[in-house]
Amino acid sequence: MKIIKYTKQKGNTYRVDLENESIILYDDILIKEELLLKKQLSEKELEKIKKENENLNTYYKVLKYLNKKMRTEKEVIEFLKKENIEEEKKEEILKKLKKEKYLNEEKYLEAYINDKIKFTKDGPEKIKDNLKKLGLKEEEINLKLESIESYIWYEKIEKIIAKKMLQNKTDSEYRLKNKIKIYLLTNGYPKEMVTELLEKVKQTKDIEIIKKEKAKLENKLKRKYSDTTLIYQVKNRLLQKGFTLEEVKDVYKE
Repeated sequence: MKIIKYTKQKGNTYRVDLENESIILYDDILIKEELLLKKQLSEKELEKIKKENENLNTYYKVLKYLNKKMRTEKEVIEFLKKENIEEEKKEEILKKLKKEKYLNEEKYLEAYINDKIKFTKDGPEKIKDNLKKLGLKEEEINLKLESIESYIWYEKIEKIIAKKMLQNKTDSEYRLKNKIKIYLLTNGYPKEMVTELLEKVKQTKDIEIIKKEKAKLENKLKRKYSDTTLIYQVKNRLLQKGFTLEEVKDVYKE
C-alpha cells in the first residue's frame, strides 16, 4: 500500500494519506516505525501500526487522567476497566507509568495527607480510611501518619472547637461539647485528644444563651401554661437542653 503524504495535525499527531484510506498517527509511532523513510506499507505492517497507535492513544488518555490530579494504582486500574482495556494491555500500561514515574504511590500518599491537613477538617483516622479505600497499603499509611507531629492534630482540634464555640447561639455548654465531640470523632480525631481539649474549654456565653432560651420557651409555652406551672415547664425544658440546675436557678434569680 502506497504512502501518499504526511500532514501535521494538532498536538503530536499526523494524518497519513494512503492509497485507500487516511489514518491519524502519533508522531511517536512515525519515529518508532521509521515511516517517514518508507513509501510503501504491507497490510500486515499497517495493522501492526494501527494497533500500536491504538495502544498509545489509550496511554495518552491515562496520562490526561493523571494530569488532572495524582492517582493511585487502584484508580488507574478502575479507569482502564471503564475503557475496556484488555488485561495484558493494562499490565503494560501500569508498568510503563511506574517506569516513567507517573504512578508513584509514596508521593501520592504524602501529597494526599498534606492536602487533607491543610485544606480539610479530616482527622487521621478518616484520612486513613479514605486512603485504604483508594487501595493504598495500611502499613504504609500508618507509617506516614505516625510521622506527623501530634501538635498538628491538636492545633486542628483546637481550631474546630474554638469555631464551634464561637458559633454557638442556643446550646448549653454540656450539649455543645457533646455535639463537638461527636463531630470530631466522626471526622477521625483520636478520642483521647478530643476529650483532653474539650475538658480545657469553657463556654463563656452560657448566661446569655440561657436567657435567650428562657425567653423563647416562655413565649412558646405561655399560651398553654401560666404562673408556677409555666415556670416549672420552662425550667424543665432548660434542664433537658443540658443547662445545669445552678444555671437555671441563677437565671431565675435575676
